[in-house]
Amino acid sequence: MSDISNGTSLQGYVTTTMRDLIAAFDEPTFYYPGDKVTVEWTHMFSDGSVATIYDWKRYDLGAPDMDELMEYNVGGFNRDVVELVKNAVLAKERLV
Repeated sequence: MSDISNGTSLQGYVTTTMRDLIAAFDEPTFYYPGDKVTVEWTHMFSDGSVATIYDWKRYDLGAPDMDELMEYNVGGFNRDVVELVKNAVLAKERLV
């Protein structure tokens, strides 16, 4: 089985917390301690759109704290995925 995120590229950004990303997309798909990306989610939406949400170049800082507000990169095959990610995060925030 191939990785659904293979070939995605940076499409935009979402400013949120790790806690809200976990609420929207469950636990991160990957942890890469000490690498350019320390935490990453891969998600396929019901319409088939694929998103990757990840931090970038934190290196020795490690994964973001749960309530650290920061700008995450959003990858995908087109820019529409950025709005899908933002809407998913906002929907989960309203439920809390």
